[in-house]
Amino acid sequence: MPKDASQPERGIFGPAVEAAEMRPLAVLVPYARNSRTHSPEQVDQIVRSMETYGWTVPILVDPDGGVIAGHGRLLAAEKIGWTRVPCLVARGWSDGRCRARRAGRS
Repeated sequence: MPKDASQPERGIFGPAVEAAEMRPLAVLVPYARNSRTHSPEQVDQIVRSMETYGWTVPILVDPDGGVIAGHGRLLAAEKIGWTRVPCLVARGWSDGRCRARRAGRS
């Protein structure tokens, strides 16, 4: 069936998220009002998981590199010393959709 041009673009990861891409940690911007905090023990646990299993879930970012989800993974990557990490880029998302995802409502 032909795609309806009025419908938003959908990648396999959802609307306008096509595939993971590697981004330098230096360009990622943590959300200043992130309500989910990670204790040093939690970050250490994420580090151990990454060292055991590798990177299994990309960080979700907006096109400008603002972190939507994955702050704990970002902290763990910094602690390990990685300089580039896999990210899913939420292209075309509204500010409201980004806010909702940051709040865990989507």
